[in-house]
Amino acid sequence: MPREDSGAPPCRIHGHVAVAQWNMLWEAAQFRRRFFDSDDLSESMAKIADLGDVNVVFVPRTRTRYFEYSPLFHLLPRRVLHMFGPPVLRGGQWPFLADWAGIDDFLPPDFDTRLARAWAWTVWPRLVSGSKMKAFIGR
Repeated sequence: MPREDSGAPPCRIHGHVAVAQWNMLWEAAQFRRRFFDSDDLSESMAKIADLGDVNVVFVPRTRTRYFEYSPLFHLLPRRVLHMFGPPVLRGGQWPFLADWAGIDDFLPPDFDTRLARAWAWTVWPRLVSGSKMKAFIGR
């Protein structure tokens, strides 16, 4: 019989595995719920699956909301990250499987603000090419 060395309760590990399996089926999009039996998912995941054919990816809510923003964050050029102060990270994780490192320990408390400014600076010229972004910043 295999032993559990993780120290986490089995139900918590079951939840991590269910999230990882769900997210790895990202190409199935809104049909991924059809891959799972009702007892394969936690109660909270089952509630989402019971909504029907919805395309949902599960990510944890962290202080910095890194996993929610990571698809945008990793599209930014290095020079933009240096300009606005978010740290340069080697690479993201898609689809999200598990956060074993505790990403919030490595990010500044105002990560979301820095990311918003960096993203706006990057995207603004493509949206409104005739005006400077600072013309629309509140005074």
